[in-house]
Amino acid sequence: MKFKLQDLSKRALDEIKPDEDLIILTIISVLIAGFAIYLNNVPLLIGSMLIGPFFDPILSIVVLGADKKKEKRILDAVLSLILITVIGLAVGVFQFLFIRFFTDFSVLDIIPLGFFESFIVALLLGAVGMFLWVWPKSSNTSAGVSIAIFLIPPLVNISIGLVYCDMVTILYYLSMFLINILGIIFGSYIVLQFLVRKNGK
Repeated sequence: MKFKLQDLSKRALDEIKPDEDLIILTIISVLIAGFAIYLNNVPLLIGSMLIGPFFDPILSIVVLGADKKKEKRILDAVLSLILITVIGLAVGVFQFLFIRFFTDFSVLDIIPLGFFESFIVALLLGAVGMFLWVWPKSSNTSAGVSIAIFLIPPLVNISIGLVYCDMVTILYYLSMFLINILGIIFGSYIVLQFLVRKNGK
């Protein structure tokens, strides 16, 4: 798998721009995930992951950090990630304020997952995402799903917790969201370092 780190860095700089695509895809993916949770519809939840844009800022953080000439631009990637996270939370809150007002929906019971196990799975998904991001024959959709599958649902559940003032839900899914991001970053970093050394860059 031949590639140039400089080319990945250029792509990363393009992907982290807070343009309309990044914002619109965040809004739509969160809205779909919110309705999926409200309707208890798994296929709809999967659909929300197909368009989740979170993988670009996260993998860009890793790529720009590996490129010594571009590492100062990591902050831009971090800010893009924070931006779409805040937008996602705001959209989720407004959505479930509406749902709470017009329906009798209540906070769903938490299905506990081990934080360590979640971190390991997120690490593996980050590794897959980086492989797909570097491999020119793969699609952005495949890499996006590998990342969004562990980020979109927790983000929406945080919004639900905020609307219903459920601190247990907020803290649990916030912890899960942050752990998953860390796992994805570590997994993608390991793969990128492996590929860089393999290519002798």
